[in-house]
Formats: sequence, structure tokens, C-alpha cells
Amino acid sequence: MTLPTPISAKLGSIISAISIVGIGLALMIPLLSIALDRYGASGFTIGLHTAVQALAAILTAFMIPRLLTLFGPRHLLTISILILAATVLGFTVLTSSLAWLVLRFILGGCLTSLFIVSEYWISAIAEDRRRGFIMGVYATFLSLGFAIGPAILSLLGSEGNVPYYVGAALFLLGLLPILASSDRAPIHAHNASGSGLLTIFRRSPAAVSAAFFFGAIESSGFSFLPLWGERIGLSPAMAALLLTCGGLGNVVCQIPIGLLADRLNRPMLMLVCAGIGAIGTLIAPALAGSVTLLFFGIFCWGGVVGGIYTVGLANLSKTFDGPDLAAANSAFILNYAAGMLIGPPVTGLLFQTIGANGFIYAISSMAGIYALIIGGHVLRRA
Repeated sequence: MTLPTPISAKLGSIISAISIVGIGLALMIPLLSIALDRYGASGFTIGLHTAVQALAAILTAFMIPRLLTLFGPRHLLTISILILAATVLGFTVLTSSLAWLVLRFILGGCLTSLFIVSEYWISAIAEDRRRGFIMGVYATFLSLGFAIGPAILSLLGSEGNVPYYVGAALFLLGLLPILASSDRAPIHAHNASGSGLLTIFRRSPAAVSAAFFFGAIESSGFSFLPLWGERIGLSPAMAALLLTCGGLGNVVCQIPIGLLADRLNRPMLMLVCAGIGAIGTLIAPALAGSVTLLFFGIFCWGGVVGGIYTVGLANLSKTFDGPDLAAANSAFILNYAAGMLIGPPVTGLLFQTIGANGFIYAISSMAGIYALIIGGHVLRRA
């Protein structure tokens, strides 16, 4: 007879897998942007490539509840990772812009599957009284992966095929915790229809809109923060480390923010994170004269802005359970993907027309708009 796997072991397997995948993702996204920039692509084109990945995420999000029922979480994660690794290797073989768009589409679909399934799995087994803390742990390890990825890129460099081989290897490494776990996740999924997603948004607008704006901010940051760093005079290696600083800020801040989410009003906490994100972004150019101050500022900014996602996910998991939870997670990631679809092209257009600080204005505006939306929600509930 097989003994049931303790909850802590279940969470450890899922979080370990998604953290390793996060390393590969954080290596690949800036790598692809830098490669496109080297090939002479405009800022708008770079943003468009990221948006294609987001479009795939939106389409995939509608399919995940049905795929969960068909394959089960463990098998769906395994299939997604295998396709993901093969897709990364495809970037070393196919060189046309159209082929890269197709590969980015596949990349987006697989990543969406990974994040929806892993977050659903975690939400389904987490206790409500500790959900903010658990989501903070999840976000911390994921952020650690996001910090390590750019650091690996700065060591490997962005030329040649080696970074792509390392990215594929990291994705495959993420399979090991999943394959090592024999425990099955609960399956309470139903199809996420358009009307169902609208109902989910109405029941938890603060959480779902958090995913949209964080998706826009994070994807724009991954795509353009290293390019902004190069434009203000940093070397490519140092510019890539800006992402590492933001990721490390996430690592440090998400567990404390998660603990606060278990004790404080969650929408108010998201408002504070968004407000600091909007103001902090505008301060960044003033810190550019000192690498130390700039890195510290990005560290703090990354940690606080990451709280929008952590608290939003905890708030979502408190609102939904059972059959609604998989659909709610799909809606959350769908809105995150919609943010990815809109954010990078807008940021790229401003980056191209205004200059390097177009990136700053775009990110600050995204955080500021969300602060206004969540502020209105808080006032209506007061």
C-alpha cells in the first residue's frame, strides 16, 4: 500500500519544479529580446514577439480545465515541459522571423499550462489560514528562479547556441521533482467558458485585474529592462543583472508580503504595492548615475511590485474552491497573458519613439492605472 504524500512534500515537489522552470524562463525571455535587438529588430517588433507568446497564453488558458480533466495535472505538466524543451532547441535551428514567431507561440502555450496547473495544484491543497504564506513561499522560489536565470545569461553571454542548450536542460531538469512525486493532484476542473470567466472577474475583480497589470509590467520588464540598462550606459552583462536584482527583491519580499496578506486587507495591500511600483519606477532614471543605488532601487522595486501577483493569487484562492478553482486559476493566468499581450508592444512603441525612458513611463503608467483601479475598489468596499 502506498502511503499518502504529506502536504509539505506535495508542495515541495510542485514548487521545486516550477522554480527550475522559472530559471529557464528568465534565461530565455531576455535572451530572445537581446538576440532580436542584435538582428536589428525595432522595439515594437521585440514587443510584438512577446505579445505573440501572450496570445498563445490566452488561447491556452481556455483549454486548461478540459486538459486537466483529460490528462491529469502530473501528466499535463510533463507533456508541457517536454514540448517546451524541444521548442527552445528550435530557436537554434530555425532562424527566420516567422519561425521565431511560431516558436514563441508554442513557448507561450506551454508556459501557460505550467503556471496554471502548478498554481491550481498549490491552491487546491493549501489551507486558507496559511494561503498567503504558502503563495509567498511559491512566489519566493519562483522569483529566485527569475533572479538566477539572468545571472546565468550574464555568465554565458547571449551569442551562440549554448544559452539555448542550457535553457532546454533547465526545463528538463524541472521534470525531476514531478516524476519523483507519485502523488496525484485533486481534479476539480470544468471548462472555462467566456461567461464563466466573466463571472469570475465579477466575483474577484481585484485579484483578476492584478494578474493583468502584473503581466503587463513583468513581461515588459523582462523584455526591455536589459535594453534600458544598455541605453543608459551599462554593459550587456551588467544590464542583464538588473533583472537579477529585481528577482532577488522578489525572493526577499514575497514571504513577508504573503504573511501580511494573511493578516491585512488584501486589496489595500495590493494598492500599496501598486502605488510604490508607480512612484519607484519614475525614480529609477535619477539613480542611473550610481550602479549601486540603481541596483538597490531595482531590488526594492521588484520585491514590492511582485507582491501584486502574490496577494492577488492569495485573494483569488480564498474566493474560489472546488470546481471553480481551476477555472479561476485559468482566468487569472488568462488576464496575466492579456497583460503580456498589451504591455510589451506599448512599452516597445514608447521605447522606440521616446527613447530609453519610454520604458520608464510605460511601466509607471501601468502600475499607476492599477493603483487607481484598486483604489476605487477599496473605496467602494469601505
